[in-house]
Amino acid sequence: MKNTLNLLEKVISFLLENKIKHNHTKFSSGIVILDVWYNEKFYVFHFESNHIGISEVDNNVAFAFKLIINLSQFTMYVSLNPIH
Repeated sequence: MKNTLNLLEKVISFLLENKIKHNHTKFSSGIVILDVWYNEKFYVFHFESNHIGISEVDNNVAFAFKLIINLSQFTMYVSLNPIH
């Protein structure tokens, strides 16, 4: 869980630095949900101890979910799907 929480902190720092609207909720189970609004799209990041999930909602896609098993895969996904 420590690695995913470290990554969560980096993601939140990035969002703050770039003034991107977001909100996160920490649950007693340890799961953290991070909501991000950018360019008329809504992203939901789901941080758990052993994986990260990403969902995207926009005008063309009602719901899409991508399960990220490890941090390398997450980094690759974000670099291939930039929000800038």
